[in-house]
Amino acid sequence: RDAKKGNPKSQYVVGSMYYQGQHVKKNYAKAAYWYERAAKQGHCDAQYDLGIMCKNGQGIPKDEKQAITWLEMASDQGAVSAQYDLGIMYYNGQGVPQDHKQAIYYYELAARQGYGKAQTAIGLLYIDGVTRPKDYKQAAAWFEMAASQGDPSGQYNLGLLHEKGFGFPQNYTEAARCYKQAAKKGDTDALNSLGFLYYNGKGVDKDLIISYALFSIAYDSGNK
Repeated sequence: RDAKKGNPKSQYVVGSMYYQGQHVKKNYAKAAYWYERAAKQGHCDAQYDLGIMCKNGQGIPKDEKQAITWLEMASDQGAVSAQYDLGIMYYNGQGVPQDHKQAIYYYELAARQGYGKAQTAIGLLYIDGVTRPKDYKQAAAWFEMAASQGDPSGQYNLGLLHEKGFGFPQNYTEAARCYKQAAKKGDTDALNSLGFLYYNGKGVDKDLIISYALFSIAYDSGNK
């Protein structure tokens, strides 16, 4: 009732119910309809969710340019997820001309708010050396921040630097510790890497049973 009267919070709740199929049959088109009504009134979460639906073509025609518009509105209100997704889209040239500087701008907006995925993304930029000089110590610093936020990709990449001796003296024990953190969250790269450490007895006691178990979990997760 409040949604029909124009209350943006209620409109967003109704949209979420249709999106998730809570108490109603799942219907992405109706979710997009209610999200758009809330988004036009400045509801930040609605702007973000509608942007993602535009990007993916859920319930509405796929429109990456329109996705950028909604995500930028959410970003202007400080939504870290929107800032991170904008970074990805500018980096890949989705809905906008490819612009690495703008991608970094959005990654850094989210990273400064403690968003682990964005911190990992910046760390990876220092490894690929495409947008800035390759610098493993800087990469390690960003991965450490991401890992402290619980981001499994940051934990995995931090472990990888420890294992390879990039940015740190080589330390298999530290690598195993980081891989274990990420593996607990289901990160398949970490599961495989930790499996190899157990297989070779590096940083952990050699244990083929644990090794094969980790490989099996990674395989079942789709990492073939």
